[in-house]
Amino acid sequence: MTPRVVVFLDYQNVVLLAHRRFGPVGAANRIANLDPVKLGRLIASRRNTPSELTRVRVYRGLPNPLREPIAAGANDRQADAWQRTGLVTTVRRPLRYPRGWPEIPAQEKGIDVSLAIDVLRLALERHYDVGVLFSSDTDLLPAVETLTELKLARIEVAAWTRHTAAPAAQHRPAVVPLPVPSRLRVGDRPDRLLAPAAVATVTPPNGRTGANLWPILERRECH
Repeated sequence: MTPRVVVFLDYQNVVLLAHRRFGPVGAANRIANLDPVKLGRLIASRRNTPSELTRVRVYRGLPNPLREPIAAGANDRQADAWQRTGLVTTVRRPLRYPRGWPEIPAQEKGIDVSLAIDVLRLALERHYDVGVLFSSDTDLLPAVETLTELKLARIEVAAWTRHTAAPAAQHRPAVVPLPVPSRLRVGDRPDRLLAPAAVATVTPPNGRTGANLWPILERRECH
């Protein structure tokens, strides 16, 4: 039976970390984008056994349209476009605006809790055989440990990382097995990450897209 794969994507966490790794120095975060469908397909295609990508679940904040009408509109259009692919489910929660906003940026609240609950709930309901969690948030570790302990499904973690012995051009996203609590983070935090061209791109302010490289997505099965 072909394993059913669901990718759980902590969108803002993944995009911002990738932006810091390979984005132009000093560039605004809004120029970073990531295609969840292409990312999910890349992960599923690099498994050691044939796998079926059944869903990519994207978790992210939702701007308040009264405070940030442009950002809220862009967020809505992006979510709508993703969901029309038939592969993406977008889970959004309202951003929390501190008293010092906009000098102090709005913050995501409840995203990690929603993601952790869904990882466990969907496993209990047998909606997937393999769950791939793409995040560097260690608050998600208890959910991963519980899933592993109860043997509800396989759980793996995707992260921006590289081999310590590899040159800079070999930075790549990697999938590591669990349970390995210390690995629920972004690899060895390289100084620079070259993103896969069809998965994540960064467009500098002058409109020209920087050079990107396809990664080799490493995979080791978690038993």
